[in-house]
Amino acid sequence: EADTSLSLAMIYGEHSQYRGILNMPRFLRGDFMVENRGLYLLEPYDPTKIPVLFTHGLMDSALTWVPMLNELLSDPVLSEQYQFWVFFYPTMNPILQSASELRHSLLALHKAKDAQGEAWDNMVMAGHSMGGLITRLLITDSTGHFDAVAARADAAAEGDPELQRYVATLGTFKPLPFVQRAIFMGAPHRGARMAKRLGGRAGSALMNHPTYMRNFLDAREGRLEIVARMENGIDNLAPDSLFTLALVSSDWSPAIPVHSVIGDMWKEGRTGGGDSVVAYASAHVDGAESELVVHAEHLTLHKNTPAIAEIRRILLMHLGE
Repeated sequence: EADTSLSLAMIYGEHSQYRGILNMPRFLRGDFMVENRGLYLLEPYDPTKIPVLFTHGLMDSALTWVPMLNELLSDPVLSEQYQFWVFFYPTMNPILQSASELRHSLLALHKAKDAQGEAWDNMVMAGHSMGGLITRLLITDSTGHFDAVAARADAAAEGDPELQRYVATLGTFKPLPFVQRAIFMGAPHRGARMAKRLGGRAGSALMNHPTYMRNFLDAREGRLEIVARMENGIDNLAPDSLFTLALVSSDWSPAIPVHSVIGDMWKEGRTGGGDSVVAYASAHVDGAESELVVHAEHLTLHKNTPAIAEIRRILLMHLGE
């Protein structure tokens, strides 16, 4: 017998600055949460439990997963077989940068724990909104797809070997070998028109990069403005951005089953609408093992009861397979 809600409630209550619509503008400031960014384990690492990693979306935090985690942890089958992790990152950074940081965090933890065996090698990843795109990048081979992004970044870094190495790592990656299933929740695979509208443009203009990014780029002959403008997180979400065009042309590893949970503002099961931010046409992906359209708007999709039930179903199926 265990009270799995108490610890989550304490964390949720003590970090109110990272949750709620009124606090969302704070995430436009690069240093708002930078000291707390990274990979978090909800319990000490257990080599016998399968990791499930949740990644939040734009202008949000890892606390957004508390309703989901509260339900999953209360299921004795899931809590005995899975360990739940969350990734917290500055969403104003370029999406490729955030994916790179998560990739390196996972590889570093793998090395630190000398992780081997069936549990780690059966990892499940789930991401909401921008987090869904990060999840997709971790199971994707970049070869031949992100050349335009890399070429533009390389041109901005010309003459600076260290900066060139940095931008090269962002656009060059392979699927992580230990991820065996991925779940996209309201992920804008073909971009979101919000990024091109007044609110998106205003947010993009107000964004600034964290100090650790600015210091690195500022030291490189005034290249900050060029590179930062090219790598803004909101800009990446535009349907015609270099990033979105590259993502659309790429595909995840065919060996990895993926699932989609999509929101619709008006009706469950509807395939012609959207969740107020991401259209169904952008969230849908061909080849998904399953797709569920729930009645929910974008910001609460991953807190929606049918959506949580779908994640539980997928995790139980993953155990069976």
